[in-house]
Amino acid sequence: MLAAHEAAWDARWTASDVLIEGDDESQRAVRFAVYHLTSTANPEDDRISIGAGALTGDSYLGHVFWDTEIYLLPFYTAVWPGAARALLMARAAGHPTREGGLASWDVLRRGCCTAPGRRPASPLHGCTAPGHRKSPARERG
Repeated sequence: MLAAHEAAWDARWTASDVLIEGDDESQRAVRFAVYHLTSTANPEDDRISIGAGALTGDSYLGHVFWDTEIYLLPFYTAVWPGAARALLMARAAGHPTREGGLASWDVLRRGCCTAPGRRPASPLHGCTAPGHRKSPARERG
């Protein structure tokens, strides 16, 4: 089991490492960021995305903002296409189409979405976006 774990991390580092020559501090900072990006993605589960708090806490109640696609997706697209696909599928599954309606600006980890000007969505309050319907992709066990 340990050997499989080490081989998996070795493959991830090989695909995503960024080398900075002559600046050890920047090298450590970039590798720290790459480690966090690698730790938070899960290409095997397209039902979840990376929440605003990532792995550092639950202060955003599982909200996944467009920042994921804007700032994180380019990294995954370049070095881990399977993770990029899973993130996009999670966004699509949690973002039902609304013709003429408000576009949701975030999606909760359980597939609920919300839009600006609505009461805050949280796992305790339910969905706030007009016309929201549960996505079939979220019904999987």
